[in-house]
Amino acid sequence: MKRTTIKEESAVEPTIGEEVVAEPTTQEELIAVAAGESQTRLQQGKAHFRAGRYTEALEEFETFLKIAPGNIETRVWMRKVKEELTKPEIEPIAEE
Repeated sequence: MKRTTIKEESAVEPTIGEEVVAEPTTQEELIAVAAGESQTRLQQGKAHFRAGRYTEALEEFETFLKIAPGNIETRVWMRKVKEELTKPEIEPIAEE
């Protein structure tokens, strides 16, 4: 049986009966993808926070931590979000 190694950017189509072997992805490639996605998640979370959408911000930050669990900046932002979510809503007293 013929064996064909296919890279991601390759346009080679295997024929019937041919064994297909995908070239493994390197750790550096995974880190590059994660870094790009993580920065987007972090920016989206900050934008939600600034707009007062704390639940959405928290979701973005939690997703970010799945990609980069050791990120301190995200943990700081999560703390800010949680503080805002637990603040009691104070209604102003109308003066007569």
